[in-house]
Amino acid sequence: MKTNTETYKVLIHGDEYQLVSDESHEHVLKAAERVDALVRELNAQASHIDKRRVALLAALQLASELVHAQDALSSHQEKEDALVALIDTTVASL
Repeated sequence: MKTNTETYKVLIHGDEYQLVSDESHEHVLKAAERVDALVRELNAQASHIDKRRVALLAALQLASELVHAQDALSSHQEKEDALVALIDTTVASL
C-alpha cells in the first residue's frame, strides 16, 4: 500500500484544483487531462448544462468505461485460467 502522498495542482475546465494523492505526478496529470477533455467535450455538446451536472455526467461516463474495462479484464483472466489449465492437463498427460 502506498503511503507517501503529494499535493498537486491540476486545471480542469478552467478551474484549478489542489489534489492530494499517493500516485505519481504523471498519473495524476494524465487523469486530470482525461477528466478535463471529457468535461470540455460534454460542455461543448450541451453548453446549457451547469458545471455540476457536466461533472456528474463525466463521472458517469468514466465509471462506465471502468466497468467495461473491468469486465474485459475479468474475461481475459478467465481465458488465461482456462489456457493454463489446458496446458497443465496436456503437460501432465505427456
